[in-house]
Amino acid sequence: MWLLLVVALYVMYLGVQVRRTRLADGDIKKEMVKGRFAIRHHQIGSILLALMVIGAIGGITVTYLNNGKIAIGPHLFAGLGMVGLISTSAALVPFMQKHDWVRNLHILLNMILLGLLVGKP
Repeated sequence: MWLLLVVALYVMYLGVQVRRTRLADGDIKKEMVKGRFAIRHHQIGSILLALMVIGAIGGITVTYLNNGKIAIGPHLFAGLGMVGLISTSAALVPFMQKHDWVRNLHILLNMILLGLLVGKP
């Protein structure tokens, strides 16, 4: 869980840098483009998506193997909610070029995701 939090915070940092690069002008923008923030944001964000999906499947599987049943509770719902949020957020990416509201929704979903990750029961 700590690894997920660190990776999520780094992906958020890269996303903020992407936004700053997009809004910058002139020489500042040219300098920021060299950081390749957008490419790194997409690549590490994809790794985060995979880790979260595999982690959720693994967690449910291990719980079932150890207990013979799946424990229905806040932890399960928070984890499934996180998988749904990150999957939806990733699915929005192709539409972010044309619509600013989609970009804002992407950010909102990811902030909710971080809130669940930090406050997960």
